[in-house]
Amino acid sequence: MNLDFLKRITGGLFLLTTEFNGIKNGCIINNCMEVSTNPSCISISVMKNSYTNELIEKSKKFAISILNKDVSSEMVKKFELFSGRKNDKFQNISTVMDKNNVPYVTKKCKHCHKR
Repeated sequence: MNLDFLKRITGGLFLLTTEFNGIKNGCIINNCMEVSTNPSCISISVMKNSYTNELIEKSKKFAISILNKDVSSEMVKKFELFSGRKNDKFQNISTVMDKNNVPYVTKKCKHCHKR
């Protein structure tokens, strides 16, 4: 894994995504920071009662997409305001699946971290 992305993590918006048993979900977070470089470790914050958190706890996997400043407000609204329990947040969003089958976005992103 290329760890150069750790140097690029600053304040901003991040798209936290996960997958569990074929269910994809994600949410916007604004807290992601490097904790250590050896071993490589990051810290994120996500609401405890969110569906994304529930799926991460079950799957033990997630991805972080560092969003550019020019990311569309529609994408931010979709992942920030709507529940993944009732809505397919990934509809009309181009994603790539990592080796753990977790979706992440590459468009309008500085860099993506997969875990």
